[in-house]
Amino acid sequence: MIGKISRAFTSITIMGIVNFTGLVPSISDVSSFTTKKSMMALPVIKDVKTTAYSSRHCETDDSPFITSTGDSVKWGTVAFSRDLLSTYGYGSLVYIEGMGLFRVSDTMHRRKRSHIDIWFPETQDAKNFGIKNLRVYIFPPEEMG
Repeated sequence: MIGKISRAFTSITIMGIVNFTGLVPSISDVSSFTTKKSMMALPVIKDVKTTAYSSRHCETDDSPFITSTGDSVKWGTVAFSRDLLSTYGYGSLVYIEGMGLFRVSDTMHRRKRSHIDIWFPETQDAKNFGIKNLRVYIFPPEEMG
């Protein structure tokens, strides 16, 4: 999959304390949702069930390439279960260990709890990802904090 997706290697330092290094969609994509203000708060650290989805009607609603915020899906899109979404909100930045930096712009079915779903462009890559329990660092938008 890495060959199919253009990614940049980047490193960010949060409050001079934590240095995350990871693969992200591209420097321009990350800068569009990464601001100094959004990176000032210490992250909430959680271990959550993490799965993957792709843009198929059987995995999404009737607009599989549009997130619940109205954005087009792209690498770096993540969906939160509704309990996480009500606590942290759309626009939160999420660093997923071993995966990189993502932005919350989609939501999951109401039956899901404490769950993150990563969007993949290829269905087989989403299936291959499987189900994992991963550590995440959540940076809520400034207005949530």
